[in-house]
Amino acid sequence: MTRDLSWETNSTDTVYEGRSFDVLADHVELPNGGEFDFEYVGEPNAVVVFPVTTDDEVVTVTEWRQPVRRSVTGLPGGSIEDGESPAATARRELAEETGYRPDRLEATMTVETTNGISDGVHHHFVAHGCEPTAERDMDETESVSVELTPLSELRSLVTAGEVRDAKTLLGLFGYQLFAADGGCGP
Repeated sequence: MTRDLSWETNSTDTVYEGRSFDVLADHVELPNGGEFDFEYVGEPNAVVVFPVTTDDEVVTVTEWRQPVRRSVTGLPGGSIEDGESPAATARRELAEETGYRPDRLEATMTVETTNGISDGVHHHFVAHGCEPTAERDMDETESVSVELTPLSELRSLVTAGEVRDAKTLLGLFGYQLFAADGGCGP
């Protein structure tokens, strides 16, 4: 029999409120009666899109990532806006960041990104049959270059350690596991 491991949350305080995330502190009581404050990052739910063209190339983006102080090649994605579905966000973010639109969008998986320190959730999609038919509309803080990367080259970049972005690695995994044969995700 599994014992109850849940913590009782007595209160939540916002320690820091930022533009793209907050730092929260829950005052919790443990199953053994102990109490403490647990700090974590509160961030909006987001989407990650694995866009594949009709020529089986992956639409990748390269952008500066300040925390690691380098340009990072990865997949497009972004935060879900209030009242927006994950699928609508995936279509919007793909068009805004890359100028591409899919003929079919497929959900592959939902991932808790770093559930030991964050409440963030990423919804992953594969965008099939992408064509450059949209106009890019970037946020003022985004500077993104768009490239077409053959799938075999993306795999090589991953195995060589040149692509280390977790959402991109998970997107490739989701594509290979759920969607590479045109099947559907969970």
